[in-house]
Amino acid sequence: MKDIKKYTDQRGYLGHIDSNGNLEFGDSSARTSFKEIANYLSGKPASKIYIMHLISRLRLNSGEYTRHWNGAMWSGKPGTMSRDNFLPLVVLMGFFDCKALLKSSLWTLIKRGFFLWNTKAIGQQNDNWKIPDHGGFTLLIAYLRSFKSRFSYPILLLVDLVLLLNVIIRVIISRIDSDNVGDDLNLTLLLIQGSEIMPTPLLTLAKYIYKKFRLKAYVKCYGHPIHTAFAWYFRHDGAPPIDVLYYPLIKKYFKL
Repeated sequence: MKDIKKYTDQRGYLGHIDSNGNLEFGDSSARTSFKEIANYLSGKPASKIYIMHLISRLRLNSGEYTRHWNGAMWSGKPGTMSRDNFLPLVVLMGFFDCKALLKSSLWTLIKRGFFLWNTKAIGQQNDNWKIPDHGGFTLLIAYLRSFKSRFSYPILLLVDLVLLLNVIIRVIISRIDSDNVGDDLNLTLLLIQGSEIMPTPLLTLAKYIYKKFRLKAYVKCYGHPIHTAFAWYFRHDGAPPIDVLYYPLIKKYFKL
């Protein structure tokens, strides 16, 4: 079994081991968030102060977030934070009630038209510019639930339709290419967040359809098809064992 400490740097950020045997942190913000959320939901949460430091180190003075704290790496430079990497961070803020970080990051994004900061392609070192990701409804849903405000519930009754549509799309894609699992991770995370915070009828329906109709990612992966998406994504030796952390959580929240 993989030892998660092998994939963790001195400050607790999770990476993966590249082909040269070095730790790489291109998706560190997302993977670290997944790890800490799993620990929280498993009844082994880190302290709120630790989590706030973990998140704050990724925040530049401008309010922009990066994927890793080390500015000497590509992942620690401005222009790198994508929607897929930022969404788990917002969910993490919500579970630990980091309201100040939620408010400041949301306001920064609103001023940017809800566009993220990834104006550079992965690994890009020059000053070329690309259009960054737009947060869209999925990031909005993560924020609405993270604030845990009862005033958000009427809005969630409507926007959870987006989660339902995303589930239907993932189910269809699993029938075309069952190994296409990149978008399953954040979708599963949002469904788990919604199970904990202000669940709606549309969210319950989305979970049922996902559980019932998502095909297995790879025939040799163990577990329910939802879990095989994690198992397939993190299958390589260099990938951290996020799938192991989420196996019991997927069983719990999807009643498998």
